Amino acid sequence: MKATSNLIIILLAIFTSGCEKDNTEATTGIIGEWKLVEEKIGSGLTGDPVIFEPVQSNKVIVFFNDGTFSSNGEMCIMSNQASSQNIGSFYESLLSIEPDGCQSTAPTSGIKYQIDADTLIIGYPCYEECQQKYSRI
Repeated sequence: MKATSNLIIILLAIFTSGCEKDNTEATTGIIGEWKLVEEKIGSGLTGDPVIFEPVQSNKVIVFFNDGTFSSNGEMCIMSNQASSQNIGSFYESLLSIEPDGCQSTAPTSGIKYQIDADTLIIGYPCYEECQQKYSRI
């Protein structure tokens, strides 16, 4: 009986020593690197739903811990081209991005975004529904 108990304890020790804790934390929030994967443009006036369509783009946005971001594409207007370096600030409490150097006649409250796990959606101000979807990389 004692030998069986010792064997069980030894086997449990062997099995639990082989288990490693998963030290990777789920990434949340906007901090990190994001790649443009889809965009939605349209008014929906035809009665058809406006849906996200895949895009071929190398546009990437990187959000830093200090409240700034950098992008290899235009951020003042919706563009899927990776053609110019843009920087700015973001405000997680307001869910808002404010690119530097945007020309606007109205005061800006920033470009709004929403985030769900590894998906970032940025909504640009326009007459139609203008959004870009990014995936965390």
